[in-house]
Amino acid sequence: MNTQGIIGKDLDLMYSFKSDLVRFKKLTSEGEDPHVVMGRITYDSIGRPLPNRVNIVISRKEGLEITGCKVMNLEDFITEYENHPNMWVIGGGEMYRELLPYVTHAYVTHVSDSKRYDDSYINIEDIKKELFNKFEAVDASMWLEEEDRINKNKHMICFLDYEKR
Repeated sequence: MNTQGIIGKDLDLMYSFKSDLVRFKKLTSEGEDPHVVMGRITYDSIGRPLPNRVNIVISRKEGLEITGCKVMNLEDFITEYENHPNMWVIGGGEMYRELLPYVTHAYVTHVSDSKRYDDSYINIEDIKKELFNKFEAVDASMWLEEEDRINKNKHMICFLDYEKR
């Protein structure tokens, strides 16, 4: 997420940093019985189930089947998985909004890009405010400069881990 709360554009990631993808894979695929949950649009942008994890896709479309994924509506997901100890909400913005009340930890990559973007970008500024109000940072990496593999620009990035207060 950049300083404006932007996470994506045109149903895709806004940035792609190698160290962020390595961290994401490690966090979401380790431990006992790891699950990732995402909205259908996020799944479509990824295009395949993520290996070594149970993939859950949230959709309003009844009867939707996706090979290698469990497809559920949001209400059934919350009922069945509300207390799962190794569940990772991986996007998109609507899933972050709906599931933040159930989250106890958040692992965020901050990007030092303060450029203003138009309304076509996926903005989670409202979630950012709630994150900072209800969670506290418990661990942080040093800021490091890395090339964004999408835009070919260099940005400073930092990994922060948060816990609900």
